[in-house]
Amino acid sequence: MCFFYFEDLNMTISCITEVSEHNKPLVKLYAINEGTIFREWKRINNFKEISHKKNNLIKKKFETEVLDNLGVKWRHKRFCD
Repeated sequence: MCFFYFEDLNMTISCITEVSEHNKPLVKLYAINEGTIFREWKRINNFKEISHKKNNLIKKKFETEVLDNLGVKWRHKRFCD
């Protein structure tokens, strides 16, 4: 598990890293927390906890600020993977 803090949003995101059954590395965006004190985690794609708009904003920010800066090619996981 790893955490990233976005200062401009005052939000911490939680990611899970693992290796798929096809031996490919996976980075899963898991949850967000307001601020840096971990009290109320809200799960990504759980629209009872996070609005669609905020959910999409967080995912896009994670892709552009974290995944795009890894220096490797990445793609979204598909159902067939």
